[in-house]
Amino acid sequence: MSAFVAFFLPVTIALGVWQLSRAGQQVKLEEAFLARQGELPVAATDVAALAPYTRIRLHGRFDGEHYFLLDNRTLDGQVGYDVIALFRASEGKTYFVNRGFVIAPARRDAFPVVETPTADVAITAIVWQADRAEFELPEAAYSERWPERIEKIDLAKMIARAGTGEPVEIRIEPGQPGALAARFDMPRFSPQTNYGYAVQWFGLALALVVLFAFFGRRGAR
Repeated sequence: MSAFVAFFLPVTIALGVWQLSRAGQQVKLEEAFLARQGELPVAATDVAALAPYTRIRLHGRFDGEHYFLLDNRTLDGQVGYDVIALFRASEGKTYFVNRGFVIAPARRDAFPVVETPTADVAITAIVWQADRAEFELPEAAYSERWPERIEKIDLAKMIARAGTGEPVEIRIEPGQPGALAARFDMPRFSPQTNYGYAVQWFGLALALVVLFAFFGRRGAR
């Protein structure tokens, strides 16, 4: 019994502390998001170095042939994709811009038709901070054709596939040139969930201590 407690007690306490840390990160991100929504967009220079949820202004052109389709998205009960476009900015950099949602065709082997502006445009967008700390299944290898259907946003793999791109996701604001149906209004922050998990882990740690004390007393008798 003592060996069991000696092993699992530090584990449960560490997991509880980790969940508290995650909750603190969620609170800070939510505060940053809310604070920056009232700020004016800034001119994009080094976007990857900007703070999460900074509003930016980009000038350039969407690549209508090379884009990613983020699978298993839903909007108003319909299944589809988020369109992650390559946006070639006038200063020379290429960004991954989440344009929003499109409905998936009935056939799995068919891709949706995505209308793309052909001229240079100016867009307002948000530097996104995705929460990808949860467990994720490994993704299948990318194909050799465009558009590229993906299961999750993996910027390193996307850069390698496209041969270009900045390591940051940009989400276009509704009403901008090239914006599709907006599936997102704000990030889904959930510090309460992390606090709940922390309570469970600390409760388990307390239960282990109580059991150890109980059986220790019985053994002494």
